[in-house]
Amino acid sequence: MIFESQYQILTDTWQAFERNLCRLLFYEGFTNVRLVGQTGDHGADVTATRITSQEKKTMAVSSKTLEETCRRNCSTGNNRCGI
Repeated sequence: MIFESQYQILTDTWQAFERNLCRLLFYEGFTNVRLVGQTGDHGADVTATRITSQEKKTMAVSSKTLEETCRRNCSTGNNRCGI
């Protein structure tokens, strides 16, 4: 399932990117998906839990924005960003 194209993601705000990250983790089977973003979160933007038959793992995810140069390269079709 595609939530947004790479070009939409590149023009989104950082808040929208974090929400999309939450949606993706939920779609991939994670539970207890939460936006953290508060003082004392140790750099985590999103936390999520995945439970399998063998184990329970809780993840902390930190998201970063791309620099403007990378945004321009991707918007012109130059895929140097690794996207």
